[in-house]
Amino acid sequence: ALQPPAVEYGEVYIEGDDFWANIAYYCLFRFKWAPSYLLSLSAEDRAFVAAAVSIAIREERRNQPKS
Repeated sequence: ALQPPAVEYGEVYIEGDDFWANIAYYCLFRFKWAPSYLLSLSAEDRAFVAAAVSIAIREERRNQPKS
């Protein structure tokens, strides 16, 4: 099962259990999608976007330089 990601973008950090809020936040800043656009997608397309965003976040974190 997909876990709610903690989405990082610039100085802003959203962490929590609201999975779709985190996905919408990522899509807004990465793809310039309004949340209403994300919600207008079919259930299958939203599931694909959520899985792709979760993978992208994991890869971004893995490739970040260690502080």
